[in-house]
Amino acid sequence: MVENDEQAMALDRYMWTWQKNAFLPHVWDSGAVESYTEPVVITTKENNGNASEVLVDAKGCSLSFARRFKHVVEFAPTYAQEEVDAARKRFVHWRQEGYAPYVR
Repeated sequence: MVENDEQAMALDRYMWTWQKNAFLPHVWDSGAVESYTEPVVITTKENNGNASEVLVDAKGCSLSFARRFKHVVEFAPTYAQEEVDAARKRFVHWRQEGYAPYVR
């Protein structure tokens, strides 16, 4: 899950070109997609249309959405203090809800 359509488009393009002899099956849920048969869905919305067990979250999501997944990978940006503060609040919230986030 990414912040906006610009990030989604960039990630989609990257996944098509990152390695010449490899392909990671994916789809960008831009609103025109009706089938979620691909193992990777790029989205800006809290939607798990392909029933994935893993969420890679680059924007921060609600705890109720994150609970739908077996594993959650969340990025904590360090380029802007506002983003750092938001990531710290999410971390504290995870702990308060009984989760043990792994920090790397």
